[in-house]
Amino acid sequence: TAVSLAPGLPPFGIWKSTDSGANFTLLNSEAICLNPGLAGDAGVIQSSFGSTRGVHHAEFDPGYPGNTTLYAAPFPRTAGVPRNTGGGVYRSPDDGVSWTQIKTALNSANAQDRASFAVTPIVILDVPFTRMYVGVGNDGTNSARLYRSDDVVIASPVFTDLTAVQEASPIKKQTLGYCTGQCWYDNVVFTPPGQPDLVFLGGSFDYSNYGFRNNGRAFIRSEDAGLTFYDQTWDAQNNGPPPGGSCCQPNPIFPNGMHPDSHAIVKIPGQNRVVFGSDGGLIRSELGFTDISSQCVVPRAQAGNDLLTCQQLLKKVPTTLIGINPGLSTLQFQSLSVAADNSLHLQGGTQDNGTFETYQVPNGKIWPQIIYGDGGLSGFNFADSAQRVNTFTSAFHDVNFQNGDPTKWVIASGKIVASGESALFYNPIIADPAVGGTIFAGAVSVWRTQDWAGSQVFLEATCPEFTTSGANPLCGDFVQIGLNGATNLTVSSAGDYRGTSRSGGNVGAIARAPGDPGTLWVATTPGRVFVSKNADNATPTLVTYTRIDTLASNSPGRFISGIYVDPANPNHAWLSYSSYSTLDPATPGHVFEVTFNPIGPTATWTNLDGSGGTMFPDFPATGIAADSNGDLYVSNDWGVLRLPNGSPDWEVAGTALPMVEVTGLNIVPSARLLYASTHGRGAWKLKLP
Repeated sequence: TAVSLAPGLPPFGIWKSTDSGANFTLLNSEAICLNPGLAGDAGVIQSSFGSTRGVHHAEFDPGYPGNTTLYAAPFPRTAGVPRNTGGGVYRSPDDGVSWTQIKTALNSANAQDRASFAVTPIVILDVPFTRMYVGVGNDGTNSARLYRSDDVVIASPVFTDLTAVQEASPIKKQTLGYCTGQCWYDNVVFTPPGQPDLVFLGGSFDYSNYGFRNNGRAFIRSEDAGLTFYDQTWDAQNNGPPPGGSCCQPNPIFPNGMHPDSHAIVKIPGQNRVVFGSDGGLIRSELGFTDISSQCVVPRAQAGNDLLTCQQLLKKVPTTLIGINPGLSTLQFQSLSVAADNSLHLQGGTQDNGTFETYQVPNGKIWPQIIYGDGGLSGFNFADSAQRVNTFTSAFHDVNFQNGDPTKWVIASGKIVASGESALFYNPIIADPAVGGTIFAGAVSVWRTQDWAGSQVFLEATCPEFTTSGANPLCGDFVQIGLNGATNLTVSSAGDYRGTSRSGGNVGAIARAPGDPGTLWVATTPGRVFVSKNADNATPTLVTYTRIDTLASNSPGRFISGIYVDPANPNHAWLSYSSYSTLDPATPGHVFEVTFNPIGPTATWTNLDGSGGTMFPDFPATGIAADSNGDLYVSNDWGVLRLPNGSPDWEVAGTALPMVEVTGLNIVPSARLLYASTHGRGAWKLKLP
């Protein structure tokens, strides 16, 4: 079963308040049922316009409240059939009582089709009209494109395909496919008040042409109502030569530029200054525009259409782009790692913004970026904190032998990627907490290296991150651990230790027992739990596992978000579970104390959720850590809770932490520190009593 809406939460759609937000009413019939087989209202998505993901944008008509007209764009993205008839743009003439689709989805068969729009008043021959720009796209063969209607109030508005107009001209590829395959996520249209012919379009990087016929095209700008555009992605301070296909920072060629994922645009009234919002935060354009089209020479732009498009897009780029993120603290940390030799030395991976580090030194550069891209889990070599590991997405990860030098990262996951094993978007990876040089990584098998992925000399010479394929099997010496032919911990196999229940998914969590180099705990996303007592065996095929979730009838079959192994007893651990007990009433619980006895074997799962008003709430738990004094800390989508030693009552841990999703916890009992990584409010620490 699956759920798209947390049990008991309000349904998706457009909500209306007439009393300054004190009360709201849903503006649509409540009739969409996504999965009627789920308990209670868990499967009910009561939503506007047939959208199972809600409404992502709404605007009043410029004549409102005189004409009581509203516009809205739903976010369909559903696997139902028909998939996307609810896409496009809708209009209500009566304050949201009734709705009519006025712009269809680009491709109603595509589950990820999404439209964004902007409306503005115009006057033609002294007659007022409402103009609408619509950017719509998906991840299919129908590439994203821009439309315009100069009268969207009439019964059946006529939209001009501006992208088609461009493609029929010599200056092509200005807006075609502007949000690539990420239109479900990166798609924004903006026109400022009083300037109806000025329109901005934001999408995602055009990596295949970045540095050649365009500057990435993450944000583009038109002054003629969408007929021609200028690329706003990089400013005029760049050094001229093309980047040779390099996609990412650090990039000395284009030092001032946008993040690849675009979401928001606002223009400062009366000025040529615009603020752009993206996964990288906020950037502001300054000092007007500069013509850098002289850069459009071979090899940057070939003759013909590429040359003409390059000259058009680079004719008016921002003179200067300035990052205005200081003080925001909005990075979306996926995790933190702590150096064994310095409890103040941290690394942290962030969503699509790379991996950062800090020594927490006063008056120093607090969080320098040490590697670009998506940042997942990270780690330090227990024996030498100058050696690092970071993850990007899926099974891709690097190691570094030179104290996190951003130019010295090397591909380490070549064998894992080349194997074809699937992995979580942010796959689990840990640096061994007690054995130098050892790293464990999860895909569908557990992979291990015992020498930090191989020879430093070889890896730095052969596998530099910036020029090497992540699937190069020469890069890294990770090997699967487990019996020959039986390393995949996710398959259904009646004939061996893996069994048939809770099959599928990926390895979702890995934890080592710091007091016993042989003990390794592993969990899969559907809720399997394995313990190996010889994970350090030098012969990978001699490593064995015992599956223990089947040894207890109350172990949930849900995603295990965290494992914390007792430093004093390698057969004792605490586990945190995601999802909702409401959906799993036969095996409820989010926090469990687990004891494994290899003799037998046997295992017990003790539910620590509690009861009554002080119980752990029925929300997904995201991480777990145990203090040496017996206190237990568990994170969820709202913060961090503490279960004091000997108490059945959960309480909020500490003060000052915002109400925000906490993605993981790291505890250093000897330093009396608890670290929390948050998805949107930076990294936090709590001084423990």
